[in-house]
Formats: sequence, C-alpha cells, structure tokens
Amino acid sequence: MKKKMFCILLVLMIGLAQIMPVCAATIPELKQQLAETQNQLKAINGQAAGLEGKKDAVEEEIDELDGTLVELMSSISLLEEEIENKKEEIVQVQEELEAAINREETQYEAMKKRIKFMYEKGNSTYAQLLFESKSISDMMNKADYIEKLYAYDRKLLLQYQETRQEVADLKEALEEEKSA
Repeated sequence: MKKKMFCILLVLMIGLAQIMPVCAATIPELKQQLAETQNQLKAINGQAAGLEGKKDAVEEEIDELDGTLVELMSSISLLEEEIENKKEEIVQVQEELEAAINREETQYEAMKKRIKFMYEKGNSTYAQLLFESKSISDMMNKADYIEKLYAYDRKLLLQYQETRQEVADLKEALEEEKSA
C-alpha cells in the first residue's frame, strides 16, 4: 500500500510539475524584471504622450493651413471677379474710344467742308454782305448773322479740340486699364 501510495504521489507530482511551470528566478530577479518592465512601460507611455503632443501640433498646423487655404481661395475668387470687372471696363472704354474717334472724324470732315467753302468763297463774302445791305437794320442783321456764323465756327472748332482731347484721354485710359 505504501508503494501504491508512493506511486500515486509520484504520478501526482509529475502531473503537477507539468501543469505548474517551474520558475528558476529568484525574488530579487523577479523584482528587477518588474522594475525593468515598469521602466519600459513608463518609457512607452512617455513616447505615447510625446506622439500625442506631436499629433495635436500637426492637427493645429492642419487647421491653420485649412484657414490659409480658405483665405487664398476667397482671395482668388475676388481677384477673378475683379479681372472680369476690369475686362468689362476695358470693353466699355474701347467702345467709348471708338465712338469718340467716329465723332472726331465726323467733325473733322465737317470742318474740312466748311474751310473749303470759306476758301472757295473767300473772306470778301462777309464784307460784301455788309456792303450790299439796303438799310442799317439789314446791315445789323447781316452783322449779327456773320457774328453767329463765326461763333458757330468757333464752337465747332472747340468741340473738335475737345473730342481730340477725349480720344487722347480714352486711349491713355485704355492703356492704363490694360496694364493694370
């Protein structure tokens, strides 16, 4: 029976030996391993905190860049709008310039005809008109007519000069619009 008991105990011990791992480490070694493991855990936690800080910094930078991008897109939109407005202004100034050039040419042709008429008839026509008057009132009427004719000619000349100046100004404005 002792033998039987011994065998059972032996089998039990062998079975328990297989179930329970045998630790060859001593308590100081275990404490040292625990301390090392805790230090490693602290280092890993420190690295994680550092990475979390870097992540936050990168997120802030992304937010700033997003804001800058929104501002740039807004600026681009405004600039495109200004460009379209500038193109419309250029077209308008070109149309005004063409109209002014047409007025200038029309006025120039009218002045040429008037000067040609005056040259062909001569200045003696005015004096002749005055001398051919039948009465003083007729002479005054003709003098008034001559004065009005002279004023009209002068007015046309001034209009022509103003139109020429307008053409020059519009050309300059058009060049400025195109260069701006």
